This record gives sequence, C-alpha cells and structure tokens, in this order.
Amino acid sequence: MERHRRGKLRIHKRTIERLDKTERSLLRQLYREPLDYVSNPDFEKPDAEARLLAPVELDGARPIQRFIQAAADPIGDPDELDIPEGAVLTGPQERALFLQYNYCRYRLVKLAEGEQPIGAERLREMFAWLKRVLELRDQLVNANMPLVLAMAKRTRLSNVDFSELISEGNMALLRAIEKFDVARGFKFSTYACRAIL
Repeated sequence: MERHRRGKLRIHKRTIERLDKTERSLLRQLYREPLDYVSNPDFEKPDAEARLLAPVELDGARPIQRFIQAAADPIGDPDELDIPEGAVLTGPQERALFLQYNYCRYRLVKLAEGEQPIGAERLREMFAWLKRVLELRDQLVNANMPLVLAMAKRTRLSNVDFSELISEGNMALLRAIEKFDVARGFKFSTYACRAIL
C-alpha cells in the first residue's frame, strides 16, 4: 500500500473563505480520509483514467441504509434475522470496482502532493475525486454488508451484544476495503472474512 504522509494540507486562506457549506463539509471529509491507496501498475499508464473508470453495472444493487437498519434494530433472536441480499459482485465487477476505488485515491494523493498551497481549482478537483472515492466505497460496502451480518449471526460470544458485533464487523469491513489488493488474485470475501473475524 502506498501511503502519502502529510502534515497539514496547505490551502490558500482565501480559497477556504470562499467555500460554501457543502464544500466545507467535503474539506472536513478530506482531512479525515487517509491519503493512501493500493498501488497498481495500470495507474501510471497514459489511458488509465478512461480504461479504469469505465462504468461497472451492478445488478440487484440496494441502498446501503437497508443493511444498516437491519443490523441496528434486530428484532428477536439473531438466528431469526434475515441476511439481506445485496448486489453480488462477479470477479470482474469486484476487480473493476477496487481498481476504480484505488485509482481515485491515487489521483487524490497526487493532487495533495506538492510544495505550493492548494488553490481553488485544484481543491475543486480534489473534491471531485473525493466524491468518487466515497461513492465507490459505498458500493463496495453495499455489496459486502451481508457478509458482516452473516458472520455476526454465526459468532457466538455470550458477553457481546449483537449490535456491537455488527459495529465491529462494519469497521473491519471498511478497513479491509481500504487495504485490499485486487492484484493478488483473491476474492475480497476471503480477505474480508479474515479481517472481520
């Protein structure tokens, strides 16, 4: 994993003053997001953006909120909880989404680099890449949330509440998405199961 070490993003004061409410929210998110990515040789190729960011069709996609609600308010015994079915990704779909996710993170890192303070134009471009990063992460979470629910349902820890298992599983899923290297040839579910456990 390539990690961009940064102190503080240097942004022109006038640029910050001119940001609207939505842009200020994106700036806060930008400070919270780790500036790193899982490297891939394809990122450096001249046609990388056009090739890697081609649309990926996800049949059967459902809103992420449905999974969060199902986990937050389980009614009755966890054994009776229906594991929702999200968009099941094929191998090529999964590979394409992870490459897109990391390419967008790569572009964000490249924009953050440099000695000069970040001006309005570069900051707007960073916001555009950040939005793509967040959208792609949501798609990956959406497709893999049933995995967290299934694993929490199977886990039997008498002193841990079911909602705590879901919460910890969600955090592990997010960390696994950030660190997964599709180039190694494994399915994400194999990697994520280990991280969640």
